[in-house]
Amino acid sequence: MPFYLTAQNSLIRNGMLDIANLKIGHLTALRPTDERKGGAVVWECRCDCEEENIVYRTTYQLRRLTRNLHCGCQDATAEKLKSGRIADVTNQTFGRLTALRPTDKRIGRAVIWECECSCGQKEIFRALDSLRDSGEQQSCGCWLSEISKENSKKNFHFVGGTRIESIKNQKLLKNNKSGVRGVHFDNKANKWRAVIYFQGKQIHLGLFLELNDAAKARQEAEDVYFKPIIEEFEATANAAQEEES
Repeated sequence: MPFYLTAQNSLIRNGMLDIANLKIGHLTALRPTDERKGGAVVWECRCDCEEENIVYRTTYQLRRLTRNLHCGCQDATAEKLKSGRIADVTNQTFGRLTALRPTDKRIGRAVIWECECSCGQKEIFRALDSLRDSGEQQSCGCWLSEISKENSKKNFHFVGGTRIESIKNQKLLKNNKSGVRGVHFDNKANKWRAVIYFQGKQIHLGLFLELNDAAKARQEAEDVYFKPIIEEFEATANAAQEEES
């Protein structure tokens, strides 16, 4: 049962369902009228479209149609576009997005446009206000992803796809109870489990009865996977410093 029909959110007043101020679809029920249709109370409602039209719907309609309720504005998007009542930004580019066509959806009074990103991503939906306000940063998300990668490259060092700062960091996670990075107690196996993450993959190092044995396995794995990369990075950095000096 929809939330607005539950006993907690609706009041029964004189045997009549009280839905005053409830928004159902695009309509907000304002007040009941004395009119009845098929025994159902007719409510005065306000649409959230640009004109804020006042329409009348029965309790039955409000209960059954829910999200599809509107004053008729949602059926006239194409007509409004032609008449100029909706700003036509078809084929206009905002950042990396090109507006293709308006939809019948709204955020408040802003028309939602279907767009395509220059990266090839299609079926992206943005409110017209958002398209106009975001400028060059507007995209399907690819712009932020690229900026994040660029910043990561500036702030961190990579060797063979591995971030040096990450494998050199020995800080323990807050939920680590073993005191050894990459080692935790497996309650199901009732043993200590040792793992290591390398180039996006988790490598299982084994289960151990003793914590010291699990810690040893982890250290040996770091010598195998991390140490060569760290040494290569440090050698390259030292050589670069010598050239500068």
